[in-house]
Amino acid sequence: MSLLPQNWLLNSLPRARYRRIDSQFKRVELKQNQVLFAPGSPIDEVYFLNSGIVSIVSDVKVGTIEAALIGKEGIVGLPAVLHVRSTPMRSIVQIPGEALRISARQILALAKSEARFHTSLLQYSHALMIQIAYTAACNRLHRTHHRCARWLLSAMDRVGSETFPLTQDFMGQMLGIRRPQVSECMQQLKRLKTVRYRHGKVTIEDRMALENIVCDCYHIIRAAYHEHTN
Repeated sequence: MSLLPQNWLLNSLPRARYRRIDSQFKRVELKQNQVLFAPGSPIDEVYFLNSGIVSIVSDVKVGTIEAALIGKEGIVGLPAVLHVRSTPMRSIVQIPGEALRISARQILALAKSEARFHTSLLQYSHALMIQIAYTAACNRLHRTHHRCARWLLSAMDRVGSETFPLTQDFMGQMLGIRRPQVSECMQQLKRLKTVRYRHGKVTIEDRMALENIVCDCYHIIRAAYHEHTN
């Protein structure tokens, strides 16, 4: 591959080292609603996102709710790196993009030979744990518009754009709320002149105002990732 990865974890590798192994990666397109890992399926390959967003979700009898978002800061298939072959959670593409795919066996070998990369994976694992913990707390304790604001800001951070595709149905599934609640939330944020929503796309019009609305969960999660990528 002639291009260096946009993924922050892979960028922790020395460039010369990455160029020597880049043929092991396959550049793949991520399509919206594509399931990368189903509950209980073997994790034989992992994905390093260059763009787009993947949601890690929990499916229970009463519905589905999101546990974490993964973008170009992370890896989809982390259990394999932790020597776990499968997970009860589902990994689904939320916003289309591109990823670099590689076998779990090869990435384990790379982590063993590259101390800095191994450290980056461990730091990322900790940041992901924080995201999962605070997402669970936020979904249980905070008001809907705070949760919507958290999700929108988290998505914007990962796609690097103020405009991205989003349906109310999908957002409702991710936050564990009904579509009328999503609609009411988006209308409230629109009245505050923070977002614009039209034809399945949302635009963050005033990020600073949205940050003033959002709960502390967003800032704690963001700080955890900022620490591991800087």
